[in-house]
Amino acid sequence: GQPVEYCPRRPGGQRRDEQAEPAAPPVVPLKEGEELEIGYLLKRTFWHQGYATEAAAGCRDYAFDALRAPRVASIIRDNNLASRLVAERLGMKPDYLIVKHYYNMEMPHIVYALEK
Repeated sequence: GQPVEYCPRRPGGQRRDEQAEPAAPPVVPLKEGEELEIGYLLKRTFWHQGYATEAAAGCRDYAFDALRAPRVASIIRDNNLASRLVAERLGMKPDYLIVKHYYNMEMPHIVYALEK
């Protein structure tokens, strides 16, 4: 099986894994306006094998090198230690907190960020 559980489609309907280049990170509204977000979702059987760090590093590099983004961000649940460590391995630092609403619950998230 593939480690990626969800593979977003690029403009034109092609799946990300059907192209040589990685999909551009999504643009999300955050405190300072819109930013590029680094994110990933892996099947549980592929956790703790380095895939998240590798994928996130590729998105970071693509955002900075190809898109010339001045900054990238990751929105991470406050209790998701594994994803927080991935962000820190990439050089990202906690920037501020937000609260997202899922399933009628408030869930704190930390916005990690890195400037080029």
